[in-house]
Amino acid sequence: MRTATGCGSRGTRAAGGGWFAALWNPREVEANPLLAEIEGEIRRLRPDLRRVSSGRSGITATLTARLAAEPGYGPPLYLEARHVVRQTVEHYLGVWRSANDVQAQLAPAVFAKFLGHVREALAEHDVVETTYVTRAWAVQRLP
Repeated sequence: MRTATGCGSRGTRAAGGGWFAALWNPREVEANPLLAEIEGEIRRLRPDLRRVSSGRSGITATLTARLAAEPGYGPPLYLEARHVVRQTVEHYLGVWRSANDVQAQLAPAVFAKFLGHVREALAEHDVVETTYVTRAWAVQRLP
């Protein structure tokens, strides 16, 4: 399956009938104005920052078509569901610390400044409600 999707053969060695699935679980920051403001701070600190690991970037925009064009597989299935996670402020900060694409594009001092902004923005909150959109694409290997 390396040709059109670039996914490699590691996940596609199953005999006929096996499945390949790709999942992303991005935050839907638009669902919470406070989180949208926090995300906006990244743009203020680095206007040209490009999210590369987000489930709304690059590969996901064309994944259905790329999977449909892949020989030897049935038609792709796409599923999407939203759910809300109640996180402590520390857990939410940890989510940002795991956003490697953001850290890699911001200098360490600028990323620390961003985390400081997040702490300030959430100072009056015990819990952060974050909406996630789980997106899944699956294709079945044809016999």
